[in-house]
Amino acid sequence: MYKNLRIIFCLLAVACAAVTVFIFVYFNWWGFVPLGAGCVFAALMFACKRMQASEEKKLNPPASEGDYGQGQKGRSRVNFAQKERTFYTVNKVKYEKRFRL
Repeated sequence: MYKNLRIIFCLLAVACAAVTVFIFVYFNWWGFVPLGAGCVFAALMFACKRMQASEEKKLNPPASEGDYGQGQKGRSRVNFAQKERTFYTVNKVKYEKRFRL
Protein backbone atom coordinates (compact mmCIF):
# COMPACT_ATOMS: atom_id res chain seq x y z
CA MET A 1 0.00 0.00 0.00
CA TYR A 2 2.73 2.46 0.94
CA LYS A 3 4.64 1.65 -2.23
CA ASN A 4 1.67 2.66 -4.39
CA LEU A 5 1.19 5.86 -2.38
CA ARG A 6 4.89 6.68 -2.78
CA ILE A 7 4.63 6.34 -6.56
CA ILE A 8 1.47 8.46 -6.72
CA PHE A 9 2.91 11.21 -4.51
CA CYS A 10 6.14 11.20 -6.52
CA LEU A 11 4.26 11.64 -9.78
CA LEU A 12 2.13 14.42 -8.30
CA ALA A 13 5.22 16.22 -6.96
CA VAL A 14 6.92 16.04 -10.36
CA ALA A 15 3.77 17.24 -12.12
CA CYS A 16 3.50 20.19 -9.74
CA ALA A 17 7.14 21.06 -10.30
CA ALA A 18 6.65 21.01 -14.07
CA VAL A 19 3.52 23.17 -13.92
CA THR A 20 5.14 25.67 -11.55
CA VAL A 21 7.38 27.13 -14.26
CA PHE A 22 4.48 27.88 -16.59
CA ILE A 23 2.30 29.29 -13.82
CA PHE A 24 5.11 31.67 -12.78
CA VAL A 25 5.55 32.83 -16.39
CA TYR A 26 1.88 33.54 -17.11
CA PHE A 27 0.35 34.29 -13.70
CA ASN A 28 3.33 35.63 -11.71
CA TRP A 29 2.86 35.04 -7.96
CA TRP A 30 0.29 32.30 -8.37
CA GLY A 31 3.22 30.00 -9.12
CA PHE A 32 3.74 29.52 -5.40
CA VAL A 33 0.53 27.46 -5.20
CA PRO A 34 1.79 24.48 -7.26
CA LEU A 35 5.24 24.93 -5.74
CA GLY A 36 3.79 24.51 -2.25
CA ALA A 37 1.64 21.60 -3.41
CA GLY A 38 4.75 19.93 -4.86
CA CYS A 39 6.56 20.33 -1.54
CA VAL A 40 3.59 18.83 0.31
CA PHE A 41 3.46 15.85 -2.07
CA ALA A 42 7.21 15.32 -1.70
CA ALA A 43 6.87 15.38 2.09
CA LEU A 44 4.05 12.85 1.89
CA MET A 45 6.20 10.66 -0.35
CA PHE A 46 9.04 10.64 2.21
CA ALA A 47 6.58 10.01 5.05
CA CYS A 48 5.20 6.96 3.21
CA LYS A 49 8.75 5.77 2.62
CA ARG A 50 9.51 5.99 6.35
CA MET A 51 6.27 4.22 7.29
CA GLN A 52 6.94 1.46 4.76
CA ALA A 53 10.44 0.90 6.16
CA SER A 54 9.16 0.70 9.74
CA GLU A 55 6.37 -1.70 8.73
CA GLU A 56 8.82 -3.96 6.86
CA LYS A 57 11.12 -3.94 9.89
CA LYS A 58 8.23 -5.08 12.10
CA LEU A 59 7.29 -7.89 9.72
CA ASN A 60 10.85 -9.03 8.99
CA PRO A 61 13.16 -8.19 11.90
CA PRO A 62 16.87 -8.16 11.06
CA ALA A 63 18.81 -11.32 11.80
CA SER A 64 20.69 -11.35 15.07
CA GLU A 65 24.41 -10.93 14.78
CA GLY A 66 26.86 -12.96 16.73
CA ASP A 67 29.28 -15.82 16.72
CA TYR A 68 27.39 -18.45 18.65
CA GLY A 69 29.85 -21.19 17.75
CA GLN A 70 32.49 -19.67 19.99
CA GLY A 71 30.03 -18.35 22.55
CA GLN A 72 30.54 -14.68 21.75
CA LYS A 73 27.57 -12.35 21.34
CA GLY A 74 29.32 -10.11 18.88
CA ARG A 75 32.76 -9.47 17.49
CA SER A 76 34.05 -6.07 16.59
CA ARG A 77 36.34 -5.50 13.64
CA VAL A 78 39.09 -4.26 15.92
CA ASN A 79 38.96 -7.44 17.97
CA PHE A 80 39.03 -9.58 14.82
CA ALA A 81 41.97 -7.58 13.38
CA GLN A 82 43.86 -7.94 16.64
CA LYS A 83 43.41 -11.72 16.56
CA GLU A 84 44.63 -11.90 12.97
CA ARG A 85 47.67 -9.75 13.79
CA THR A 86 48.50 -11.95 16.79
CA PHE A 87 48.10 -15.09 14.70
CA TYR A 88 50.47 -13.73 12.06
CA THR A 89 53.16 -12.66 14.50
CA VAL A 90 53.08 -16.01 16.31
CA ASN A 91 53.28 -17.96 13.08
CA LYS A 92 55.59 -15.53 11.29
CA VAL A 93 58.46 -17.98 11.24
CA LYS A 94 56.29 -20.63 9.60
CA TYR A 95 55.19 -18.18 6.91
CA GLU A 96 58.73 -17.02 6.25
CA LYS A 97 59.97 -20.58 5.87
CA ARG A 98 57.09 -21.60 3.67
CA PHE A 99 57.01 -18.58 1.38
CA ARG A 100 60.62 -17.41 1.82
CA LEU A 101 59.86 -13.78 2.53
